Amino acid sequence: MSHEVNTQILERIAEEVNELSSMQVVNELGITPIADSFDEFLAFADMDRLRDKLVFKMFEDLPDGPQ
Repeated sequence: MSHEVNTQILERIAEEVNELSSMQVVNELGITPIADSFDEFLAFADMDRLRDKLVFKMFEDLPDGPQ
């Protein structure tokens, strides 16, 4: 598929990921926070980076794979 189609797919996935809570994003990525509490983890986590990481993970996990 074309670059334009992939961009549209990534944008759709990003919209879905942006609706997830921070805890859901971390769980979807399979990250085990190394902190005394989830709030402490979030204080140091770069959630924008984690959301981007989840977007690309979901894109790569599509049944047909990245186009």
